[in-house]
Amino acid sequence: MMKKWLIPLFLGIYVLLMVKMIFFKDPAEIRAINTQLQTNTELAKYPYKFRVIKIEDGVATVTSPRSAKVSVLHALSIIHPEYSLKSSDSPEIIAAQKELAQLQETAADIIKAAPDVSRINWQIDKAWLESNGIDISYM
Repeated sequence: MMKKWLIPLFLGIYVLLMVKMIFFKDPAEIRAINTQLQTNTELAKYPYKFRVIKIEDGVATVTSPRSAKVSVLHALSIIHPEYSLKSSDSPEIIAAQKELAQLQETAADIIKAAPDVSRINWQIDKAWLESNGIDISYM
């Protein structure tokens, strides 16, 4: 004889799984894209690791070390500590900015190749900046 509490338990588990499948994007796709980003030869060598954190309605939200609110110089001082005292118009900083932009474009191309991604929303990687000593409380 089946215990009375087993039917509601199984029904509850079934409902939770259905809700997850309907409202949350399968993280397998996100893991697959992030694996592609990690294994790309150019991106793998770079100190900053771009990653997809969610995909919703065709829009992939992707971390970035730069944004309109945070100077690229903050990110570059972490990525290239040897440039931290360089002027923003120094050849090294300009080259580092171009490299970052090119690698972000490479990441975007990989992400947009995914079947469920039509656009990218770049999101500043606050955790990365904070973990590297950049105060982002003003953001």
